[in-house]
Parts: sequence; C-alpha cells; structure tokens
Amino acid sequence: MAITTLDEVVSGMMPVVGYSYFSNGSSGTNIGHYNSSWGRTGINPVGTWDATLNGVTLTSANGGIYFANAAGGDTAYLARMNSTMGRQSAAMAHGVHLLCDRLWHNGGITITSTSAQNITSPTWPARDINGATAGDGVLIGVEVEVTTGAGTPTFTMSYTNSDGTSGRSANGVIAGTATSVGGTFYLMGLQAGDTGVQSVQSFTLSATWTSGTIHLVAFRPILCTGNPGLGPSYVDPISGCLPKIHNGSTLFWVCQAQSTALGQHVGELQYTYG
Repeated sequence: MAITTLDEVVSGMMPVVGYSYFSNGSSGTNIGHYNSSWGRTGINPVGTWDATLNGVTLTSANGGIYFANAAGGDTAYLARMNSTMGRQSAAMAHGVHLLCDRLWHNGGITITSTSAQNITSPTWPARDINGATAGDGVLIGVEVEVTTGAGTPTFTMSYTNSDGTSGRSANGVIAGTATSVGGTFYLMGLQAGDTGVQSVQSFTLSATWTSGTIHLVAFRPILCTGNPGLGPSYVDPISGCLPKIHNGSTLFWVCQAQSTALGQHVGELQYTYG
C-alpha cells in the first residue's frame, strides 16, 4: 500500500512518539562540524558501538529514536518533525539538522595507524532509497566516540558504489581536527558520479590522531532541515514531502551548528502509516 492523498495521511497518523533529546557536544564542538546523537545521553535508548573492523548492521532494536515498523502491508512515512538546537551563550546555535537511518557501523580502527585498514562490510539492510541493499543514497561518516588527541589527519576510504563498481575512492569533506570531541561526525565525499555506497573495503588515516576512538557509519539521510537559532524548525507532510521510513530503520540525528556553544538538541517526530 501507499499514501496518495492528504486524507490518507491524516487517517494513518499516530500520536507523537519519536521524541528525542540529547546533549550536543557542549562548548568543545568545532564551528561548522557535524555532531551525531548516537551514544549520547537523552530520552531515547543510548546507542552502542561495535568493536570490529567489519562491523555490524543495525535495526531499530539497537537504540536511537523510537520508531514502530509498519504492519500488514502498510508503509511508514515521516509526517511531521519539530527540531531545535539550544544554546549555552548569546551565540546562536543555528545550523542544519539531518534525520538519518543508521544501517551499519564498525569499530576496531587503530587511530594511530597510517596504513590502510581492511574492512569486509556485510550486506546492508534493505533500507536504501529504493528499499534495497544496493546502497543508493547511503553515505559514510567518521564518528568520534572518545575525544581524539593531537593530529589533523585526512581520511581516505575504498568502497564499492551502489552500481556495484568496486575500487572507488572517498575522501573526507574536511580534515580531522585535534581534540575532536565525542559525537563529532565527519562526512566522506564520494567519487564523482556516485550516488551511494554498497560496501566498504578499507579506511586510511593520513596521520596519527594520537588517541581516542572512532567508527565508520553507513547512514541514509531521510530529511534535512535548518534551525534559525531563535526557534524550532518545523516540517509537515507538504513541506517534508512525506519521506518513507523503511521497517527496521535505526533513526538518529546528525546536526551541524555555527556555534561552539550548542546546548541541547530537542526534537519530536510523528509517523503516519498507510
């Protein structure tokens, strides 16, 4: 089934259940950097990480923002979203909020090594843009769990794209910075023409990061919105275009702010089924 009218949106809408709250990096966050809600204390179950290079695939049972699977042949959609980022000083914490589905993550990365670290990632869950495993629309981020030490490494990743072409090369959009706090989330830029990642083969740091713990994360952005800094960002079924949320989705936030004093992030989600 699929929702095709506003009446069907309303009839399938559930009460607001996707509440989220997390502390977003405090004053240690670097201006312009993205920050992940995964593993942060808040209302939702705290997500945990894996400790192996090959990593594990994820479902909503692994933590993150509450989401109930569609049943009986129905499809779940994001009907409404409120999202706001607080502040700890007069500096406005305006920026970008990405609601994402977390498909896979790994661990066991040696943060002091400058050699290629080989990875055999498993088949993604069938949650790419098309509800398939090819990885169309799936991106990769470098997520900091434990604050890094000195060093400003660049990132390189070998991967297979969503068309099944191997030997592709991704580079970090920005270089790593010293003392990147827990939650910092670096985006990997894909090779020209690619629209997603099907699997990961290796990851390389150009220089030691001295200390800390990092992970790779395969994720699919579901919705992107901005925060003006003085109030919440609001999305409804029309302005949000009613994106599908596949069963098993592991929802988390990736937020980018133009301030080092982020305070807390607060959001709520409302789903509709039909």
